[in-house]
Amino acid sequence: MIENTYIRERILPLIKEDGRMIDYYLVKGLLENTDKDIINELMKYQNKDFGFGKSLEPDVRLPDSSVVCTNMAVQIIDQIREQSLTEKLREKIVAYYESVYIEELGRWRMVDEKVDSYPRAIWWNYESVDSFTYGNPNPEIIGFLYQNMKYLKKININKELKKKVRLNRVFFEKI
Repeated sequence: MIENTYIRERILPLIKEDGRMIDYYLVKGLLENTDKDIINELMKYQNKDFGFGKSLEPDVRLPDSSVVCTNMAVQIIDQIREQSLTEKLREKIVAYYESVYIEELGRWRMVDEKVDSYPRAIWWNYESVDSFTYGNPNPEIIGFLYQNMKYLKKININKELKKKVRLNRVFFEKI
């Protein structure tokens, strides 16, 4: 176990000097409540469409919103101790997820074709976007939407849940 003094004296200064402030506050949050700082930093990654981009997921340099960066934002807000601070943010993320849902496919795509115009890890190339296993990121998004269904305006979350359960049964029967 790393001691708190080591985190405070060695790790935090390194992150503050060479890293991102969002990461600094997330690590500092292990020692004290940094909820408001985390949310303030996180907002810098949010776009006008309520999704997240701007390299929140460091392997995707696309400035526009993407599902992968928005998922990262969801993972970060789940670490906020005072959940009441995240309500408006959750409502906006729900709106973003609804706006990028691909009804014909019954799912979301991690990134769109614009990703290929920016630096990225090769696994985020648009050509490989449909090869993610188990339908990622759909289960995580559906879980988030289910937890925040009071903000849903377009998607019938119970219907989506049933579809995904059916698809998973078919997938695992083939293995």
